[in-house]
Amino acid sequence: MIWALAKWRPEIPKSDLPHESLHHAIGAGLRYVSLSPAINSVLIRSVLFGFGAAGIWALMPLIAHDLLKGGPMIYGIVFGAFGAGAMGGALITARLRARFRSDVIVNYSVAAFATGAIIAGFSHWIMLTAIGTFMAGVAWVLALSTFNVAVQMSSPRWVAGRSISIYQMAVFSGLAIGSAFWGFVGNTVGLPGALCLSGLFLLSSLGAALKFKMPSLEGAALDPWTRRQMSDPVLELTPRSGPIAVTIEYIVDADNAHDFVVAMQEMGRIRQRDGARRWTLTQDIDNPELWTEQYRSPTWLDHLHRQTRPTVADESARAHALSFHKGETAPVVHRMIERPSADVFRESTMARADAFDGHGPQH
Repeated sequence: MIWALAKWRPEIPKSDLPHESLHHAIGAGLRYVSLSPAINSVLIRSVLFGFGAAGIWALMPLIAHDLLKGGPMIYGIVFGAFGAGAMGGALITARLRARFRSDVIVNYSVAAFATGAIIAGFSHWIMLTAIGTFMAGVAWVLALSTFNVAVQMSSPRWVAGRSISIYQMAVFSGLAIGSAFWGFVGNTVGLPGALCLSGLFLLSSLGAALKFKMPSLEGAALDPWTRRQMSDPVLELTPRSGPIAVTIEYIVDADNAHDFVVAMQEMGRIRQRDGARRWTLTQDIDNPELWTEQYRSPTWLDHLHRQTRPTVADESARAHALSFHKGETAPVVHRMIERPSADVFRESTMARADAFDGHGPQH
C-alpha cells in the first residue's frame, strides 16, 4: 500500500484561492454532511448496522470459549471463517453492485449478518458456528463497502474526504457503543440471548429502510459547475473583509408563488450546505410579486470559496427556481459588506489610507 501511494500521481486541481484553515474545513465538512439528505440516510443506516453487528465482534472470544468449549484454535477457526467470508464478499461486491440497487444489497447484508449472529448464538457445533460467522463476514464487507461507495457518490470532490471520514466515525462509533452494550446484555441475559438480541435488533433496523433509503450508487451530477467569471468588486476588499451579504430579487407571479417557495427552499438548503449563513426568503408586503433571497458569508474569502462549490445538480436546482422569475432581465443581485460602527469604520478607513500612502504596512 505504501508503494502504491508513493507511485500515485493524482491530478490536483489548481485554485487561486488560499486553503481553508483546519477548523473552517472541518466545519464545512460537517455542515455539508448535515444538510445532505442522501448522506444522512447512509450515516443512520451505518450507525444502526455497526451497533447491531458489534454483537459478534465483541462476543467472538466468548463464542469460542463458552459455547464451543474451545481455546485459541477454536477461536481462530471461528474468526477465520469470518475473515474468509469477508474476502468472499469483497470478490463478489462489484458484480452485485452491477445487478442490484444499493438498498437491496444493504438490506440483504443486514439480514444475512443477523442470521449469522442468531446461528452463532444457538450453535454448539463448530462447523455450524463457522457457517454463521462466514455469513456475517460476507455481509460485513458488502454492507460497509456499499455504505462507503454511497457516501463517495453523494459527495462532490471538494468534500469527499471529509464525508468519508464522518461516515467512518459514524459506523465505528456504533461499533464501539454496541460492543459495550452487547457485553452488558450478555452479562445480564447470557451469551446466547445477547447474540440473538443483536440479530433481532439488526432485523428490526430494516424498518429504517422505509424512511432512510440508500442513495443510488450511480451518484448525482456532482461535477463542478463552471460559472461565468465573477466581476471584481469596485470596493477594495481583503480575504478577511466581511461579513458579506448577498441579496437577489425575483419577480414571481402570484399563481406560481407556492411552487417558487418550494424550489427556493431547496436552493436555501444547497446554499447553506455550501457555506452560506443566515439564508432567508422574504416577500414584499407592498409589492407581493417581489421576492428577495438573502444570505451571508463570514468573510470575502468564504464567499469566494462558496462560489467554487456548486455542482451540475445544484445548477439544475437553481435553473428550476430561476424559471419562476418573470422579469425581462435576470434577477437583480447585490453584493454588500456589513459595516461596523462609525468610529471603527473611520479608524479602519484611515488606516487603509495610510497604507496606500506608504505610511503603513501594505495589505
